[in-house]
Amino acid sequence: MNSSDPPSLRHRYEAARPLELPGRDKAVLRSLMYFAFKSWPQCWPSVATLAEDTGFSERAVKQATRALAAGGQIAKTRRRDASSLYTILVPVGAKCALTEGQNAPLEPRRVNRVVYEGDVWDPEPIEI
Repeated sequence: MNSSDPPSLRHRYEAARPLELPGRDKAVLRSLMYFAFKSWPQCWPSVATLAEDTGFSERAVKQATRALAAGGQIAKTRRRDASSLYTILVPVGAKCALTEGQNAPLEPRRVNRVVYEGDVWDPEPIEI
């Protein structure tokens, strides 16, 4: 991946996976990552659009964007007479490796890793 190329949808999905966020916040973050496809790392969907995309209420989306901004996953810039500008701050792609101890499991556990092959998501169990 060239540093100027936007990360693929797969890389964005995987970058949000290890984050310890409530489901609502993670859904809104992934939606923002989707909308930032052509203008990575920024996007400007309306709250109504995010609510429609995630299935949450507009109030829940506003709470999620506030929580994501407070947690450092996004930067939110209010714009006059327009939807807010969101900047994704979560590292995506090759730069998203976890540092030692960050979100690391305390003991080995069985998880499903998603392996992308063409248009198919194939769960493959692994030991971590």
